[in-house]
Amino acid sequence: MEKIIKSKARVQKHGEVFTPRKIVNQMLDVPEIKEACENLTATFLEPAAGEGAFLIEILKRKLIMVSERYNDDLTQYENYSLLALSTLYGIELLEDNAQICVMNMYETYYDYYQKQAKCVE
Repeated sequence: MEKIIKSKARVQKHGEVFTPRKIVNQMLDVPEIKEACENLTATFLEPAAGEGAFLIEILKRKLIMVSERYNDDLTQYENYSLLALSTLYGIELLEDNAQICVMNMYETYYDYYQKQAKCVE
């Protein structure tokens, strides 16, 4: 089960409540948003990034698209996947969340890159 609250104190002090993955995906599936997620150069700014739930799901969608288009050329995959990554921005008040968000983004990118590199070999 997903944790949407770290502690009662954090909710009271910062209003911190995380969005469940199911809701994130439902929101990203709204036609206009879905279309933007499929646009390699569309820029996203998450003003309350938390641990990166929205940014990670958008990154996954963009990386899937890049993989489908450039699945036979690792150099092109690298260039376009980094372009996709460079279109995602987040703002986060709490340092621990910001650090987790960065690590989550890194791990997501790394996992997709590893899969792509193995497919091209």
